[in-house]
Amino acid sequence: MTTPLTFDTSDDFDAAGDTLLILSHPQTTWANVNLGRMRLSSRHLILASDYFHSALTKGFAESVSASGDFAHVVRAENMNPEAFRLVMSIVHGQSHQVPRKISLDLLAKVAVVVDYYKLHKAVDFFFQVWVEQIESPATWQYGADFLLRLLVSCIFQEKEMFQKLTRVYLLHSRGPIHHLDLPPLALIRDALEKARQDLVSKAIGQVHALLRSFYKHEPPCSFNCAAFQLGLLAKGLHELGLHDPPPQVPFDGFSFDAIQSGVERIHAPRYTGELGLVQGSVSFNGRHRHECDLTNKIKPIFQHLRDSTQGLSWDAHFRETIKRQPTA
Repeated sequence: MTTPLTFDTSDDFDAAGDTLLILSHPQTTWANVNLGRMRLSSRHLILASDYFHSALTKGFAESVSASGDFAHVVRAENMNPEAFRLVMSIVHGQSHQVPRKISLDLLAKVAVVVDYYKLHKAVDFFFQVWVEQIESPATWQYGADFLLRLLVSCIFQEKEMFQKLTRVYLLHSRGPIHHLDLPPLALIRDALEKARQDLVSKAIGQVHALLRSFYKHEPPCSFNCAAFQLGLLAKGLHELGLHDPPPQVPFDGFSFDAIQSGVERIHAPRYTGELGLVQGSVSFNGRHRHECDLTNKIKPIFQHLRDSTQGLSWDAHFRETIKRQPTA
């Protein structure tokens, strides 16, 4: 005997709905969902989403005809039921069931539903309400929440936020982004990684250029002064794994931020040597302070690189792939 197609009455979004949507267990571990069924209105779906317009009028593989109460059966995989119910409440005009505040985790899951079914315009008002209550990225570090917020910015065309977040990634990441098998993050993975490698390469290259500059000495630095700084910097870079040999592409395990922090800690003892050993010194109880401060040569290198680093452009990666306005 064939098992009847049933659904929870709490998921009855339209009592006269002609579409049954079946949620399957996901393949992704982060979504953490259960099986669910929903009665939906094909009219609302078609108006809200060009995906559903094609699926329900042109017969995509995910939509099959069914006898009985339903003209359409749509099967969805890897979608979070709570997020899906939230989006369907919006699509079916049941705004009283939509909370005004949700977690970043749920917002990211809503974004996945919106992205797949092209429902950007339908949920845009509520998205603006939700996103205002999400923590500012100025206090964030690269991690799980960062990836979720980046995903949201990709899908909802937050161009300025996207650029800020990708800049955070470029400065702090030590390797390729974890894209969670989600297309928007996978789409920018290679561009982000190339930009990260380029930034790390510039940092290492400019520090080594400074190192080579000490092979020559120019006034007011003496030979001894240049030799002292050469040895100090070479030893410091070697201990950081940045010299003899220097790291090579793809620079796995190296981030710009970590390199800056490590190199800026390389500094000369405040007082060293006998008076007069190095030109440019100030006497203090028979010893001298070296006036050619290595730190003053290092800091401008990293400050310039940091100030000139920009995140990715949303338009360059998503303008042709994410459409905010579905066509009915």
